[in-house]
Amino acid sequence: MFSADVFDAKILELAEKWTSPRPPRERLPPEERDEYETYVRVGTLISILQAKARRLLARNSQF
Repeated sequence: MFSADVFDAKILELAEKWTSPRPPRERLPPEERDEYETYVRVGTLISILQAKARRLLARNSQF
């Protein structure tokens, strides 16, 4: 079952590893790096869709 809290915790865990001061090879194993990059791409896509939706709603509310 999907839990937003678990999902947020996992993203935070991966982000902390990704931005740690450790050498790059010690930060994330390839599987976790791929998982983190997927979360980043999906987050970017969601942000773009939200911005487009807000712009469309603002444009339609003017009429």
